[in-house]
Amino acid sequence: MGLFFSASWCPPCRGFTPSLVAVYEDLCPKGGFEVVLISSDKEEEAFNGYFSKMPWLAIPFHDSASIKSVKEKFSVRGIPHLIIFDGAGKVLTNQGVEMVMEYGKEAYPFTPERINQLIESQTLESLLVSGEKDYVIDKSSSQVMSLPAHFTLDLVLTYSQTTHPE
Repeated sequence: MGLFFSASWCPPCRGFTPSLVAVYEDLCPKGGFEVVLISSDKEEEAFNGYFSKMPWLAIPFHDSASIKSVKEKFSVRGIPHLIIFDGAGKVLTNQGVEMVMEYGKEAYPFTPERINQLIESQTLESLLVSGEKDYVIDKSSSQVMSLPAHFTLDLVLTYSQTTHPE
């Protein structure tokens, strides 16, 4: 379960919400993932309009006591903020926004172990290569090096030192 602290007037929140919707729509039918909106909206019409774009649950707009209590309990100081819990109600992470933005649905079940797996499986090649592009460029936008199948940081450092000695 995730507690999603957000508001309609917050540009970063509006930017993040579609990413969370995509993750939610993929994970929710499989069970085990629910989200509850805790809104910082000050006007009910704004809340209703924003919430209408979300497929999950929310604390009712008029329940300001519960909204305040949850924000205080988890020391929420900024939005968007996503806290993710395990099935027993234990906080798995306060970094849900970052996890969803970085890894999307692949971050599920949002445990530290899962994030470590994702980090360990990342290669420099996966960070630098996308689609058909398998090279890096110089300042003139010329292709300077094709990336071999087993691209390593050592190769980049060696290449850089031989072509641009200090």
